Parts: sequence; structure tokens; C-alpha cells
Amino acid sequence: MQRLVSAEDSPTEVAPFSLAESLAPLVATERARGVKIDLDVAGDLDVVGRAGAVEQVIQTLFDNARRYARGTLLTVRAHREQEWVVLRIEDRGPGVAADQRETIFNRGVRGDAGQHVPGSGLGLYVAANLMQEQSGELWVDERPGGGASFALALPVAPPSGNDEPVDRLQQNDEVAHPGNLRTVRRRD
Repeated sequence: MQRLVSAEDSPTEVAPFSLAESLAPLVATERARGVKIDLDVAGDLDVVGRAGAVEQVIQTLFDNARRYARGTLLTVRAHREQEWVVLRIEDRGPGVAADQRETIFNRGVRGDAGQHVPGSGLGLYVAANLMQEQSGELWVDERPGGGASFALALPVAPPSGNDEPVDRLQQNDEVAHPGNLRTVRRRD
């Protein structure tokens, strides 16, 4: 937890990286723990962000899935939506009530499904902030058929050799977010 909240361990510079390469060791670790994962992430999905921070967010989502949706299959899939890559981690657990889908990202808030599960209510708060700090977003929807579908979105990396600046999305205050039809707003 200390590593998640320490500014010293969280570089502020964003850079292109392969989402599949960042996911590989995390998925391997979860599978070694006995978690069944159906993985559908193309190797050519490069994003702009802080790889270490994104890995922390994904690990938080895996940890939550293990706690709240024990013994279920996780589906991890990613796809491109215009200038975004959207990664979804879906479980078949109790899900998140519609009226709690925004509040669970607030500091110290836990959903009804978490009332009898140990935790502090800080994991999703830290994860959402890590995403927002790098022009990304984190949200949760209901998984069709029941369960939770946590999604994170990051900007698509510019093609190699492109002179476009890596932090292009940080230069704008608002960027249309196709993944959930909301607007990503930069915190200053």
C-alpha cells in the first residue's frame, strides 16, 4: 500500500508501452494462484501512460476480483475505440449496484458486496487517481449475465516515428471518451 501512495515511486512522465507485455506477468501470477483467466488482448495495442502505474491498477482489479468473486472465471479483454484502448476485467461475482458504481472510487467507500470482506476502501480510490493522472479513466459497469466489468481506458500510442508529442492528451482539458460516453477531465 505504501508503494501505491508514495509520490517518489510514481514517475510523472508518460510514455508509449505495450499493454500485452505489461499484462503478461500479472496474468501469469494470477493463473499461478489458481485464478482462471480468459485472455483476449492483442499484442499490438500500444498505449500512452505510466506502465508501472497501469500495472498497479490492474493488480488492484485482480485483487478485488479474487476477494469478491471467488472461484469465478475472469475475462480480460482489450480493444481499440477511436483514440483509446479500453481494457476490461470482468468477473462473475456479485457485481456493483448501479447506485454505487461511481462512489466506490471515492476514498474509504466500499460497495455493499464488500461489507463482510476485509479491506479499507482505498484500492479503487488510488487506482482511479493513478488512471486520471495519466489522462486515463477507470470505471465499472455491470457484466452482461451478472458480475462486474471494470474498465480502464488509456490513449492509443502514436505510431513509431510520429512527431506528435506523447503527452498530447494532457495538453487538452477535455477529450471525448468513447469507452463509456463520458468525458475525461484532467485534474490540475
